[in-house]
Amino acid sequence: MQLLGSKPRTVQSLYRKTDTGVDLHTSVQMQYPGGAVAQFFCGMDAQGNDYMQVFGTKGYIIMPVCWPPSSFTLCLKGQPDQLLTVGDLRLPHFLLQQKSSYVPEAFPFKS
Repeated sequence: MQLLGSKPRTVQSLYRKTDTGVDLHTSVQMQYPGGAVAQFFCGMDAQGNDYMQVFGTKGYIIMPVCWPPSSFTLCLKGQPDQLLTVGDLRLPHFLLQQKSSYVPEAFPFKS
């Protein structure tokens, strides 16, 4: 997975699987060149919300539904929160043409 402009330098993962070998719950932590850390958790064994949060030095993003994404709130330090739709982003043309709900969760944008 390429995120933050490069591939991770280190990847750690823990998972719990069923008797048939299906990964029921997975936790992944990735460290990138420069020290940035990305983490995600996914699983089929617990009740939960389908959401994503991305935290950075200038603020954070909250995406209440990320599968498939439709809108998100951009929260920058010292500025009012902005509710944006995925259509507000300047996504590469091939992503806009996707018919599948499996569009990448992380996409490029400039603040």
